[in-house]
Amino acid sequence: MRIDPLSSLGQISLEQQAEIYLKELEIHQKNYFQQFCSILNQPDQDHTAAEIHLKSLGQDLDFKAARTREAIQSLYPLNPGFAILLKERYEKRLDELHQDMSDLSLMAIAQAKEAVHLKHKEIASQMPINLADAVALQFLIKQCQGLIILTREQLQLVHNQRQLSLSP
Repeated sequence: MRIDPLSSLGQISLEQQAEIYLKELEIHQKNYFQQFCSILNQPDQDHTAAEIHLKSLGQDLDFKAARTREAIQSLYPLNPGFAILLKERYEKRLDELHQDMSDLSLMAIAQAKEAVHLKHKEIASQMPINLADAVALQFLIKQCQGLIILTREQLQLVHNQRQLSLSP
């Protein structure tokens, strides 16, 4: 057991510190995913504040993932077996998060596209086109575009964190 002299957590081993960081990351991932779900599950609401909060949580996720990777990487030369176990857990959790986000994104985008299609079909059957319906269609299209952009950004953020390399 090696003690990290720079640890702000007191007299704990590098192994314990890496485990603590990984556990904090796992808890944060759950909060991040819940916020992501809340946005996608309410497609017809203005999500400006929720998106800002999600992006802030994403930055925190990025920081916690980097800190966890560094702790695991610094542990590798001292305790490679344990570092490999933590690495596998780290990658598994982020792979699961990415897959869950991807699945949910595909469903939400498909639903948003379907709403656009149905509104377009409804409007196309009316002549002359009602201005309120045209505005509603524009709003649905804008929401769909925003959803695609948001999910792409957040999936890329998680994707970039998924791999952890260990070298002596």
